[in-house]
Amino acid sequence: MKYSDFLNAARKHQAACEVIKNEIVSIDMNRTPHLRAKQRKLLLNFYYLTGYVIECSVKYGIYKLIDFDPKAPVNSLDQCGLSYNHNIKHHRFCKYADHLVSRMSGIKLIDDVNGVSREVQELYNRWDAEVRYWYSDIDRALMDKLNQRNLFGLYDCAEIVLSSVSRL
Repeated sequence: MKYSDFLNAARKHQAACEVIKNEIVSIDMNRTPHLRAKQRKLLLNFYYLTGYVIECSVKYGIYKLIDFDPKAPVNSLDQCGLSYNHNIKHHRFCKYADHLVSRMSGIKLIDDVNGVSREVQELYNRWDAEVRYWYSDIDRALMDKLNQRNLFGLYDCAEIVLSSVSRL
């Protein structure tokens, strides 16, 4: 895998998010328990994929900003104090986002939280690949934050992150 594949993956996840977002908007919450359950599943998948838009964007940005060889496999990274196994391989944002910020600051949500609600910031900070397994065993306080307004806010930030690194 080359590092440009991270950018392609971010765009792929963004496209999927757009489809899911449109479906979420089309569901009337007051209709039936079946539709409410469908919307909940879609919101959780939307959260999961939105996190991957951010993750792939940030990882692409790191490789681009350190002038990593575009033809080299991503897992061969061992430069600028970074290694694939210690800094990139992980799914938690806190493991690698600082490496992007140290090279490019002012990225919405990553280090610029002006205008970003606390709920959206918490969803960002609590995202992990394990979200893909979530359904019923979710902390109630977090579940209340996994609503359309907050998730769409997180997605808006993810689009800004993707746009920011795409211009590098």
